[in-house]
Amino acid sequence: MKRANLLGLVLVALGAAPLAAQDVLTTDPSLPTTRTGTRGAAFLSLGVGARAQALAGAYSAIADDVSALYWNTAGIAQLDGFAASVSQASLYEGLDIKHTFAGFVLPVGVGRLGISVNTLDSGEMPWTNEAFPTAGYVDHDGNVGDVDPTRAPFSWNSLAIGGHYARPVTDRLFVGAAIKYIQEGIPNAKISFIGVDLGTVFRTGLYGVTLGASLRNIGTNGRMEGKELTTRVDTRNSEAQRDWLRIVDYRMGTAEVQLPTVFQFSVVTDLIGAADALIAPNPTQSLRVVWDLNDAVDTDMQTALGFEYSLRDIAFLRVGKRWHNEAQISRDFSHGASFGGGLQFRVGSIGSLGIDYAYTALADLENVQVFTIQAKF
Repeated sequence: MKRANLLGLVLVALGAAPLAAQDVLTTDPSLPTTRTGTRGAAFLSLGVGARAQALAGAYSAIADDVSALYWNTAGIAQLDGFAASVSQASLYEGLDIKHTFAGFVLPVGVGRLGISVNTLDSGEMPWTNEAFPTAGYVDHDGNVGDVDPTRAPFSWNSLAIGGHYARPVTDRLFVGAAIKYIQEGIPNAKISFIGVDLGTVFRTGLYGVTLGASLRNIGTNGRMEGKELTTRVDTRNSEAQRDWLRIVDYRMGTAEVQLPTVFQFSVVTDLIGAADALIAPNPTQSLRVVWDLNDAVDTDMQTALGFEYSLRDIAFLRVGKRWHNEAQISRDFSHGASFGGGLQFRVGSIGSLGIDYAYTALADLENVQVFTIQAKF
């Protein structure tokens, strides 16, 4: 396991303790980002769904499947019937970190009701403490640090459960909202939040243009709580010889943190395919381009561009590129580039089954691979 990379990811995911690097958290106005790593539930910033990931996350306007429960709840109003989907991502190759998203949507009157479950599992890690500071660490000579025999391995787990509702306002305008319960942490030390998402989709009817906007993760503050924050120090073996030396119990202080609120705006244009396509209508093929603006409270503003080609609504090819705009990351063009594809099969006369795949290159963090299965009836 690439321990250094894992440690960095866990620090970002915790988001409950201030970073030590002053060049990150300084109030210097010349720095574009001063809140990196300061938000809780950072896993909510990890995109879901192979189709969306292949388009580099440029998805708020194009979201018309179950993954819209994450990107823009308003998009589920475009689904005709029942739909369900499961997606799993292997994050940062070699780190054993799994990101899973599942959801379903069903018609309720003129609207659509959805339920989503979003989870992150870090994989097992050994405990470290004063007595075992290098537990499980493999040094350059191949020596493995001793593990505390009294503590079983642990994992960092994150969970968000959402209830969603969307409906059409007109035949071109759709709105949606969601409420989510969010919890993350390790055994006996967890933090919880309540969050809200809002979204809208508008089909302009002009040159195949659709607009989409979503505001996600508006919610409560949270603080890490649990008995793991209380520890005991035996001062009787201290070098200072005093009669009052004793066992001392103390509780670690934790900072209150906020959710990673983000505003996303997208524009998608049908170049080929639809009757109002910009270049030409085509009954068997389609080509769409989507542009995205992502403005989060804890990152620099990011843009993304994606293309999706479809043949008879059966075979799909997708490419995308996200510009992260952060000084600390690689400037190689491949960083944030993605591609993928999918197949959609008819299941008799009752519906369809789709399978999608996406690959995203992330330089030093290796890559992200996503698989999605979706059924519509």
